[in-house]
Amino acid sequence: MDSGSTNSARLDLIGTGNANIDCMSSEAKEGQVRLGWGCGCYTNADIVATGSGTFNLQAVGDTSTTTALAPGMTGANSFNFIASWAGNSTFTIPDYSTTAD
Repeated sequence: MDSGSTNSARLDLIGTGNANIDCMSSEAKEGQVRLGWGCGCYTNADIVATGSGTFNLQAVGDTSTTTALAPGMTGANSFNFIASWAGNSTFTIPDYSTTAD
């Protein structure tokens, strides 16, 4: 997702097996990107994947970025979260919602 200015958020989930990404809908408006937030209401932006693979969540904002993966994070203009899992296992994230502003 790109707001058309310098704000963007990106989610990559690559691997073998199966994945379910719940993101309801995303918004990009007035220079802001909100990934994992439903239009006007909060959603449980969760991920459940099996098998093996890599999850990567990135965000860049000209003012700030926030994510539910790091509650209370302030003062960051960008972040990159990477997680990998191997074998025939299950990987879950209960909430990855992200805002780049």
